[in-house]
Amino acid sequence: MLKTQNSLTILKVTSLKSVLLMSLFLMSFSNKTGMQEEFFKAQINVRITNNNRVLATVEYTNMAQTPLFLLKDNPNPFVNLDGVEIRYIGIMIKRTAYTIKDYEIVQPKATVSRSIDITEDFDFHKDKRQYTISVGAGYNDPISGDYHDRGWATDTFWYESQ
Repeated sequence: MLKTQNSLTILKVTSLKSVLLMSLFLMSFSNKTGMQEEFFKAQINVRITNNNRVLATVEYTNMAQTPLFLLKDNPNPFVNLDGVEIRYIGIMIKRTAYTIKDYEIVQPKATVSRSIDITEDFDFHKDKRQYTISVGAGYNDPISGDYHDRGWATDTFWYESQ
């Protein structure tokens, strides 16, 4: 549904199709007005559990005025030691290209989190070291195919592999 009130256009989202159309409309509008587009704000935090597991939680907050799409899959973190990426030893999954069904809709100002146990995924050292973990904070629009780079969300943590 589309209605105008005080020269503002108000869209009522009634279906996925409405969200797609609204996203396209607002992207077009913001590009024409020169407004800076805002997408997700990403934040990552790591904690070591009592049983020595490394749990990373990534929070994505929709900073836009419109709903955004976020992959349902967990993000792929990168772990570094002294500025050098450490080897990923976890399971490699080959999958087909993402479709719109692989995304969830995140409403404006809403926050969605993803938790990942990375204990067995990286070749951590046996002695205690300080690591840096990073996930991309960019936005990949599944409708237009555009990628908007917004840097990285990072955290540091001390860990000793058993």
